[in-house]
Amino acid sequence: MPGLLRVGRGGGSSSLFGEGFKLSVRRYASQSSAAPVKERRRIAVLGGGISGLTMALQLVRRLPTHDIHLYEAKKRVGGWVESEKIKVGGDLALVEGGPRSIRPASLPGLAMMSLVRSLGLEERMLSIPKTHPSAKNRYIFHSGKVNLLPNSLASAFLAVLTNRPPRLRSIIPALVHDFRTPPDLGAGAESVEDFFRRRLGPAGLKIIDNAMSAVLHGIYAADTKDLGIRSIFGFLALAEKRHGGLIRAAMPTRWNRFYRTDEEISKDNATAREMIAKEKQEGIEQLELEEQLGKATVNYMKTTSIFSFKEGIQELTNAIEEDIVQRGVTIHRGDPIKEIRASPQRLAEIVLQGGDECKFDRVVSAMPSNDLAAVWKDDPALVHLLKTDTSTVAVLNLAIRSPNPLRVPDGFGYLVPRASVDTNTLGLLGVVFDSAAVPGQESSEGNITKLTMMLGGPFFRKGFTVFDQLQSLGPGSWGLALKTKGNDDDDVPQQVQELTSMAIDTLCQNLGIPKEVLAQSAIKAKLRLQVDCIPRYDRHHLERMKELHHVLKHQEPKGGCLTLIGASYTGISVNDCVLNASRTANLLADDEGTGARGIITGLEHLAQ
Repeated sequence: MPGLLRVGRGGGSSSLFGEGFKLSVRRYASQSSAAPVKERRRIAVLGGGISGLTMALQLVRRLPTHDIHLYEAKKRVGGWVESEKIKVGGDLALVEGGPRSIRPASLPGLAMMSLVRSLGLEERMLSIPKTHPSAKNRYIFHSGKVNLLPNSLASAFLAVLTNRPPRLRSIIPALVHDFRTPPDLGAGAESVEDFFRRRLGPAGLKIIDNAMSAVLHGIYAADTKDLGIRSIFGFLALAEKRHGGLIRAAMPTRWNRFYRTDEEISKDNATAREMIAKEKQEGIEQLELEEQLGKATVNYMKTTSIFSFKEGIQELTNAIEEDIVQRGVTIHRGDPIKEIRASPQRLAEIVLQGGDECKFDRVVSAMPSNDLAAVWKDDPALVHLLKTDTSTVAVLNLAIRSPNPLRVPDGFGYLVPRASVDTNTLGLLGVVFDSAAVPGQESSEGNITKLTMMLGGPFFRKGFTVFDQLQSLGPGSWGLALKTKGNDDDDVPQQVQELTSMAIDTLCQNLGIPKEVLAQSAIKAKLRLQVDCIPRYDRHHLERMKELHHVLKHQEPKGGCLTLIGASYTGISVNDCVLNASRTANLLADDEGTGARGIITGLEHLAQ
């Protein structure tokens, strides 16, 4: 990356992301330093994933006189971020158990870029431009084969004319139905499926079954029926209220008889009023961050599709861990939390399974909400609000070293839609062509082909054979080296061996790879069962978060010292986690700096 982003790690500031930034959005940050305190106040951060690490980093940067403790149940921090090198045929291949790339787009992308800058990781970035084949070429599995999706207006027009991928022609009657359908300004909480069926009509169901379901499989590992439109696509719900429909949103307002100004919408629709306020606030934040990053960096980001690091996404979490340890954060590993109790004088007491007990002035939970509910014993109403549906995903990394590179489509990967459910005996959600998606992470890339298969999500239901087999094993990871006559790892469970063999057969069939080619190759597989790894934001998620904010703010459970961050609440992507952890850290630091001792829930952004 150009030298324009080269920044050191030294020094502290009151910026959103530490060194080098002075975000002046008053709602989330101030430019005042922490005021001296008589006693060394103690803050506990629960959970060592990307949210917890970011929170600890921002707190220790802004509150160097505070005693910051980070608790992680496992022996390693980083959460679902896990980059690993596996040996295949004498070479090393980098594989990812969790997120494998980051998008530098929109406000969350700016937040991530500023964090990367503050950690001095710019020179370690591997950036993929929007002109790269992996950025332009996305595929969908339909009718027994992998189909290229349109990536331009011209290709979209041709695809509709030829009906390739199949069912794409149904988009024409769907768009006509949307144009003719007046807005339902009083629509309540809807699922993604309900919204698009209402807007797009009968033809819209074909689009959902054959395309949209695949997209949501790739992002949320969830079905369109299980996700709320305002929870994940709030901008589409707002577009209907503002413009009268999805197609009308692209029309000049003077030609659109359904167009309503924000003032008109806000008068009679409280939900829309909240959405508009959030949109405006985020616009202010984005302008502030763009100004601080500089025009050259912002333009660079606009031309970049995704980025990773030379040693994988774990470089990011490793850098944060190193930084916070150097600054004095105490990390407690390998001892899960047993209980959180209220204690006198508005303190919270954390009890570990190993028996240790510690009192803190504030507790910031970055734990999955269901895990927090399990240790939050004496507030039944709050425990109910913390319950979140989740998706379980099996991640199978394959590193194949062959005499000649395998012939796979030139692109990012392919997704599998809901329409394939009858023939999808593996529960396949999608496949990423890692070697093409993020090139540059191996020394001998020409000889190694990396692919990652994601299985599960909505397909992993009770009675589904693959799910039942893996569920009997519980969370874990298994590595196996495959040869032409099976594998040579005797300690790998039989279920894992069978699933891996099925997955490779499916991959060969979908991509047209001759089995004899693999017979001449060295193959290393890594299977991880990621239980409850992705929260599913249902149609009532936002309402539940507002109620949760109200309970924390006004009923003050556990003395009013609990703050919530993480993917369970305010966004599932790595970028979302970084943005919201940093926002909340600044609210906490501002409050601690003034000595106000106010209640910061972490959900302020959702409860405007």
